[in-house]
Amino acid sequence: MAAVRDRKKNYIYGRSKRKLEDSIKNSNLIPHLILRFGKIETKMSYGHKNPPFTLTTEMAAKLIFKNLKKEGIIYPLFGLRIISVILKILPKKVLTLLEI
Repeated sequence: MAAVRDRKKNYIYGRSKRKLEDSIKNSNLIPHLILRFGKIETKMSYGHKNPPFTLTTEMAAKLIFKNLKKEGIIYPLFGLRIISVILKILPKKVLTLLEI
C-alpha cells in the first residue's frame, strides 16, 4: 500500500516501491502481476502495529496462488482496494492529520 500514497514517515520506501512498480508496468516486455497486500505478519514486521486487513503468510500464499493467472495490479482483498481509492482522493493535509 506504500506505493499508493507517500507518507512522511516512510516516503523513501513508498517512492521506491512506486518507481519499481512503474518500471515493471512500463517495460511491456512480459506480462506482470503485482499484488498489493498491505501488511503481512513476518519476522521482519514483528512489533509493528497491525492495520486492518493484516494477513498471515499462509493467507498471503493462498491469495498468491488464487491470483497467479491474472495480470496487472491486484488487490487480493476488496477492503484494500477501497482503502487505496480513499488514500488517493484524500487531501494531503487530512492524511497528515490521520497519521498522528
